[in-house]
Amino acid sequence: MKKIWTDIKNHPIIIIGAIVYILIILYTVKVLDDTSPVRRNEINELLITRDSLINEIDELDSIKNEKIIEIYNLDNDSTVKLFYKLVSNK
Repeated sequence: MKKIWTDIKNHPIIIIGAIVYILIILYTVKVLDDTSPVRRNEINELLITRDSLINEIDELDSIKNEKIIEIYNLDNDSTVKLFYKLVSNK
């Protein structure tokens, strides 16, 4: 053990290299774990917005499906009435 310590003391480049190596590792860990509270809040807001848009799309899709079923069930007279109804709404 004494020989290793003596070798390290006689070669300062080893100490400098070890310090640089440790600093590089610490910096890399800090950069990889860069999830600041502001960034987390932005991510949460985006997730909430995405979820609300998904719900809105699902709701519109169900309304569309109801309208499609309603149209499939129409006879000729009802089709003409629906046409006039759609034209009069504009």
